[in-house]
Amino acid sequence: MIPSSKDLETLAAFEAKGQSALSVYLDMTTAEKRESAYSHFETMTNQQLEEQGANYHCRRMLQEDMDVVRMCLSNRSTPAAGIAIFSCASSLFWRAYSLPVAVPNRVDIGPVFDLDPLRRAMKEMERRQELLAEAI
Repeated sequence: MIPSSKDLETLAAFEAKGQSALSVYLDMTTAEKRESAYSHFETMTNQQLEEQGANYHCRRMLQEDMDVVRMCLSNRSTPAAGIAIFSCASSLFWRAYSLPVAVPNRVDIGPVFDLDPLRRAMKEMERRQELLAEAI
């Protein structure tokens, strides 16, 4: 599913209510990147947790979000240049978007979703649509 401006509004309005909101962006442009996507995600997540000095409870709660990411990656049927996943399992909230443009690998754990990479990807998609419309 490609994100719409309504999706962006929903993500921006989401409140984690004291829990962690997980934002994941993965570059899926090659077979090797697709195959190693989860291990890259795991490494980046562990680095974030170390930098934040996350306690056991936070790590345990985040495990559910990591399971959501694993499920999203294993159930992908449509190839995409990038993927964006937003999860707050403790609030029973998650969204996954296939992106026709590449995004740099990035993980953010915080009180709100990190939407800057998604906004940039959406602008790039709009720019490509405009170029295509001009070419027709």
